[in-house]
Amino acid sequence: MQKHKTARTFLWLALILLLIGGAISDPTAGFALTALAGVSAIVSIALGSKWLKLFGVLVLLASTSLAMATWQEAKSHQSKYMERVKSKAAANSPATPGPAKP
Repeated sequence: MQKHKTARTFLWLALILLLIGGAISDPTAGFALTALAGVSAIVSIALGSKWLKLFGVLVLLASTSLAMATWQEAKSHQSKYMERVKSKAAANSPATPGPAKP
């Protein structure tokens, strides 16, 4: 009985993460939340009864398809962020590194 409660809890967690991941505007955070929803659905599939496994598979398919749909946008967003961080780091670094003057 405890396994079914745990599976139901993970299924609800997966549904909540999937809804938030689909509604959030940041593509990287949305991708991360849908991936976590998939992991929660897998736990629900592993521990649940027949009906919980069925709903877990449906949530897993939905989270996988949403994650695949947002993957390219999240990757592009992360690349732009890394370029911005590198350019700021280059602008703040000294022109010529050398020994520190006492």
